[in-house]
Amino acid sequence: MKTLLTALLLFGLHFASYGQYVSTIDIGGEVEGSCDQSKIYSYYANFSGNHSAKTSFSQDEILKRLNAEVTFIKDNPKHKDKGTLALVVNCKGELIICEMDDATKSIELDAQIKKVFNSLGVWKPAQLRGEQVDSCIFYNFRVKKGKISFT
Repeated sequence: MKTLLTALLLFGLHFASYGQYVSTIDIGGEVEGSCDQSKIYSYYANFSGNHSAKTSFSQDEILKRLNAEVTFIKDNPKHKDKGTLALVVNCKGELIICEMDDATKSIELDAQIKKVFNSLGVWKPAQLRGEQVDSCIFYNFRVKKGKISFT
């Protein structure tokens, strides 16, 4: 009996360790283009049937584009900065919000970074339990020695 209880406890702990964290965010107003404004998800664990919104570009490809197209860092190679970009992708794969959540010290730099993300095209929408949903993605980045990198 003791062995059976131990086995059941370990079995339960094994599946509990694969728990899933999902939260919704409140944008604080009307979100044009949202499929369900009350359910904009901000994080997903990688489970079967679940994934966050994705662009067709890899992280490396996005960084290459940022470092090639953001002229501010070429014109100001000694500029040091950091920031966070918040994106909301709706259930149709449309980028409906692209804003700095934590702005850099330069309005021009922020605008050029947002321009690159706005040009990434259609996204693959996030899925939760196999259903396409609105989601928010955060990109933390750093500018140092004339290069942008994700942190």
